[in-house]
Amino acid sequence: MAYGALVDAVLGKLNSVTPVDEEEYDGTDEWFQLESEDFSDNDLFYLLRQKWYPIVGQNYGRFALIFCVQQPDAGVWLHSLTASDTPSAYAPGCFKVFSW
Repeated sequence: MAYGALVDAVLGKLNSVTPVDEEEYDGTDEWFQLESEDFSDNDLFYLLRQKWYPIVGQNYGRFALIFCVQQPDAGVWLHSLTASDTPSAYAPGCFKVFSW
């Protein structure tokens, strides 16, 4: 990890809840797809959602956890609103969407 202090801290806390592999999506340190060897995407999302506030803490307004159900972008995603060019276009928190 070397995505910046806030993102690195959140990814570290995610991994303390359950080991996840993160794949940075587009080179902007804004979108990260999360995968677990132990949990399905659905189960991973619900586990992380239950622990979301302890994971992000005072940085709650700077991150979103999104579970996209349908392809082509299915999976669990961490969105760093701090890195976004338009952070006000996104809401912080945890969301399940069927597609985007």
